[in-house]
Amino acid sequence: MKMSLHLKTVQSLFIVLLLCFTQATSISAQQAISEWRSAVSGDFNNAGGTVWERNVVGTWTLQAAAARPSGSSNVTIRAGHTVTLSATTSILGLTIEAGATLNSTATSPSTVTFRIGTSSSADVTAGYTNNVVVIQNDGVFGSTTGTGDGIAFEMSPNCASLTIQGSGITKLARFRPQPANPNSPATFTVNQNMDLVINNNYAFTGTQNGSSQTATENFIININAGKTVKLYSGGSFHGTSTVQGNPSGTYTYNIFGTLDNSAASWGFLTSTAGNPSLNLNIKNGGTMKLGPANSIYRGGNNGSINLTIESGGIVDGTAATSINNNNSMLGTGYTWFVTQGTGTLKQTVGATSTTFPIGASLTSYNPVTLNNGGGNAFSASVVAGNTPGGLPNVTKALNRTWGIVPATFPATADITFGYNTGEGNASCVLADPMQLNFSTGGAWSALGTATPSVPSSGSTNFQVSYSGTASFGFFNLVNGTAIPVELTTFKGYAKGVVNMLEWSTATERNNREFAIERSINGVDFQQIGSVKGHGNASTVNNYSFTDDAAPLSIGYYRLRQIDFDGKETVSKAVTIARNGSGKVGLTKLYPSVTSDYLNIEMTTVGNTSLTITDLMGRVVSTRQLGDTNGSLLQRLDVTNLSSGLYFVTLQSGSSSLTEKFEKK
Repeated sequence: MKMSLHLKTVQSLFIVLLLCFTQATSISAQQAISEWRSAVSGDFNNAGGTVWERNVVGTWTLQAAAARPSGSSNVTIRAGHTVTLSATTSILGLTIEAGATLNSTATSPSTVTFRIGTSSSADVTAGYTNNVVVIQNDGVFGSTTGTGDGIAFEMSPNCASLTIQGSGITKLARFRPQPANPNSPATFTVNQNMDLVINNNYAFTGTQNGSSQTATENFIININAGKTVKLYSGGSFHGTSTVQGNPSGTYTYNIFGTLDNSAASWGFLTSTAGNPSLNLNIKNGGTMKLGPANSIYRGGNNGSINLTIESGGIVDGTAATSINNNNSMLGTGYTWFVTQGTGTLKQTVGATSTTFPIGASLTSYNPVTLNNGGGNAFSASVVAGNTPGGLPNVTKALNRTWGIVPATFPATADITFGYNTGEGNASCVLADPMQLNFSTGGAWSALGTATPSVPSSGSTNFQVSYSGTASFGFFNLVNGTAIPVELTTFKGYAKGVVNMLEWSTATERNNREFAIERSINGVDFQQIGSVKGHGNASTVNNYSFTDDAAPLSIGYYRLRQIDFDGKETVSKAVTIARNGSGKVGLTKLYPSVTSDYLNIEMTTVGNTSLTITDLMGRVVSTRQLGDTNGSLLQRLDVTNLSSGLYFVTLQSGSSSLTEKFEKK
């Protein structure tokens, strides 16, 4: 009986020991990825004290000095704690609670390397495709004071996907990946505002850029909608003018939010020996802001650089003073911004010529060069085809439509268009003179006289130039001949209560009459009279016209010359400014850029209609403002409109006025 009892006791003890061993083995396997959290503020390396607690079998246990998280650790910086990096550190995942800070002993441009997404072959989630990591930052990652912001944030090559998100602040020295596993896709998603402050280095890049870099990589960076990555002075995007290593992979940047380089530089480089493909995609609603100096380098002319502004995207180059490629102007036959739909490149145009390096596709470079001497900003785009309907002689037209819109009306500019062999419609002869045609989305009108095309000495096969263009919207080129009426002068001035117009011709052939057209906004013109022409003449003829119903503020006038066979040519506009405020229509529209509401102040008499059209001339909204007299303020809800540029047109009786705004 005693022996039987003893045997049962031994059996029970064995079962307990077996269960403990099994549990310990299971726990050991699970602890390949460990959980750590801060116990107090201090040094990340825990060299001077007991900074860390570790979760051991469900119990948080204070760790001894020198114990620290490793590459297989998920780390939490707890509220109220500040943990400081003092040496190169690798961990798996990171959480920074609200009220917590993870900074460094270094201040940019000095750095301490901090790698996220590290794992080893012993980890439970080992394997490149399974390593998906989220940084949850609800506190401060880096520093907001300029001290301790020198964190060189790197994504481990073992990480397939890394996302940074949360309600906190991220202000670091830089971001870059370590060399990724060959041919394995890796994605970094920015779902939180990030400031990157390093000077004279790559601040935000998808390539490791080390001198020994030779890997073939596939790396994607996404900036989510509503989020901004901002580079500070001296930092660069993707690379610099010095090509390091020979990366041969694919590097793609998708900008749904904002990439702000306005205080930094942009160096988009390729290698000297590899064949990388670099893709920058400004998505619908996305914005890229360029800084003063922007350089794109293709070392040894290897690889490809593809820059695409998708419909609804904007590249804002108003702060740019230069956009260079291999130390020469961007657009040397292989690199330019491809614009799609309403995607635009925006730059400031001053006293010197400004080139907008845009094209309709990766193989079609169609730049425009503007000069207006007034410091006005312009947005430009180009697409294949003849977008607005009703283009005359379409078979003789260039198969391209440019969109050019100034930020401030009225405006004038000298414009040069570039195009290439094979870009004309069926009967278009590219070497023949080109008639410039203009549209706001409806009917097309001819501007000025047909101008001879000339072979281009730059990166296009042909170019043609026009001076003093005062109408903006869509432009197209159609084969034409020089207009037989040579207009030598056209001017206007205020005289008492009337406006006087005077013009002269040097020669006339088949000239029936001049129709005089007036506008109060520089966009919409109406005929107010006509003057009979001289038919055929080879001597100077002088003409004049008096506008007895001159507007009290600003009037825009142009001449529409009409031949006996019905052919027409429109002159550039002249402006006459008068004192007074009695014009009918819009007096103020603000803000010029909005995401929700548009304020419209106007002076109207009688029933007034309001119409909103997009850059393609499509009507997106109409409404009646009713019978009003005097000052009227309207608050217009535009939240349902897609991002892009729009025109607001007010029509009251025979008077109309158009203003432009941008919906973010």
